[in-house]
Amino acid sequence: MTHYQRLHAVSSAIGVWSEQRERALNYLHDDIIHTASTFSKHKSENATPNYSRRVQIALWEDDLEAAHAAIQQGFCEQNLLITAAEKFSSTRPQDAINIYQRIVSSLIGKTKSSAYEEAIKLLRKIATLMTASNQHQALIEYLNALRIQHKAKRNFIVLLDDLISKTR
Repeated sequence: MTHYQRLHAVSSAIGVWSEQRERALNYLHDDIIHTASTFSKHKSENATPNYSRRVQIALWEDDLEAAHAAIQQGFCEQNLLITAAEKFSSTRPQDAINIYQRIVSSLIGKTKSSAYEEAIKLLRKIATLMTASNQHQALIEYLNALRIQHKAKRNFIVLLDDLISKTR
């Protein structure tokens, strides 16, 4: 990221930012694809391209459309997904909800109490967004579906039941 920011500073100063930005983003895209294909060849499985750097650049540029597109294309680090969801919350609440739900699924899969607590924090954000978007019934259905899907994870269910009781 710092290299991209330096490129921005230097090329803006000499008036060639637009061209350099396009070249840098094309290079980054090619590198993402190349890295994923190289990994696939060595691991004999398909590697999901890691778009974290592209999302990071888009967020730095405050280009939410590009950030959303990059998130949809492949893997992205959780901290960047959370940052993107927070930025989407005010203008693109459904996109924020979708991203939070993606993270929640990942966290619950870790089967650790700390991950469950983090998932509940994100579920509270989802609840706030869905309630504000008049999606209260969909929220209840989503939370109940999580309860059914993860009923064997007792520690998570205790936390989830507390949240469900507060959202009714």
